[in-house]
Amino acid sequence: MIYKIGKELLYVFEVSDDDALYGTQISLPPTAKRALAQSGWYTDPDHPDCNVVLWRTDEAVCVAVSTMRKGQLLSLLTTR
Repeated sequence: MIYKIGKELLYVFEVSDDDALYGTQISLPPTAKRALAQSGWYTDPDHPDCNVVLWRTDEAVCVAVSTMRKGQLLSLLTTR
């Protein structure tokens, strides 16, 4: 799904957690897999303005990619 919020774009997609964690649909770095297993959330801590956020819910991994800054994106996603 693609959303337009003001001037910002937000693209969200979902895959089964098996497909994400075992690499059959998307390829995730080991640090992302560990973070999703431990906390259910991942964003690259080495890039403070990273606009890619992953989270795990209901046997799925969701991915949000946006033109928004990281803080704005995270605050939008955590209000669900």
